[in-house]
Amino acid sequence: VEGFLRDGRIGVWVHTPAGEAKIAALGVRIQKWVTSHGIALNVSTDLSHYAGIVPCGIRAYGVTSLAALGVSVSMEEVDAVLQRTFATVFDDNSSGQPDHTRCQTYVM
Repeated sequence: VEGFLRDGRIGVWVHTPAGEAKIAALGVRIQKWVTSHGIALNVSTDLSHYAGIVPCGIRAYGVTSLAALGVSVSMEEVDAVLQRTFATVFDDNSSGQPDHTRCQTYVM
């Protein structure tokens, strides 16, 4: 599954038969000098839970999961792929400047 970023939209997006849909998000929270962060990837999520909300305030696009895209994987397999590919997207670079070009395409 190939994911990508879109200007003006939060999250990681994929192509589906119905159009583009959100499959993942990264979150960062800073409160009282403590940071929290995480990754949310819809693996086999019950997508009916999204029917009553507007995820990230974006009405024009839906939400999907790996299972809905026909990809049947275990959480162990997902963890292995994330561990193998995470650094290629988010690893530090020597220039000291953000390198957003590395965040344009994810492959899971």
